[in-house]
Amino acid sequence: MVKLDNSLFLICNVYGHNEVAQAKTLFNQIYSKLHSLQDKYKDALLILGGDFNDAPDDAKDRIPERVSHNSQFKATRYLSEKLSVTDAWRFFNPNLKEYTWSNSRCTQQSRIDLWLTSTSCLQYISEVTHCFAPLSDHKMITIFLVDSKQNNELRGYWKLNNSLLKDKTFQDSVKLLAQDIFNQKDWNGIQKWAYFKFKIRETAIRRSKDIKKK
Repeated sequence: MVKLDNSLFLICNVYGHNEVAQAKTLFNQIYSKLHSLQDKYKDALLILGGDFNDAPDDAKDRIPERVSHNSQFKATRYLSEKLSVTDAWRFFNPNLKEYTWSNSRCTQQSRIDLWLTSTSCLQYISEVTHCFAPLSDHKMITIFLVDSKQNNELRGYWKLNNSLLKDKTFQDSVKLLAQDIFNQKDWNGIQKWAYFKFKIRETAIRRSKDIKKK
């Protein structure tokens, strides 16, 4: 457990199994433990990091692509549904392709090393990266947290400038954002709404600065 900017974080390191039956057992245990801690610490934010041995999107996060079935157990989907956690790297990089594991010839690659966080935790994240790690076939994954005092522009309390609601450029930007985000098929409703709010905030701040320059 870590405290930052009056917020409490529950941090869990994960190493997932390759075998489906063992993976089910492990992630059921992880869910039960974290759920009990959440009952005890009501406002705590979750950060799960490690090798999940599961790619969130078998089409986007694997080479070669793999067909996944709804009946197939997926650790990332299970945790997302049970704990409302979000794939932090994908949240900030919705269209990018990167991989954290590969075989020696790079004919098989996947993004299975992940940070899954509470959606409310995203406001504290300044960066999520994949870095080269020596003597390993996996990359190192890093996550950087900041408090609201270190990043006042996009963190902490923020109020929309209502005059932007009449600004045509801002209106068009919001429409494009909504179309792009809510058409994402691999995100659940919570993830879409959280990302939409984040991008609205970012767009509003940027547009307000552009207007002041004129």
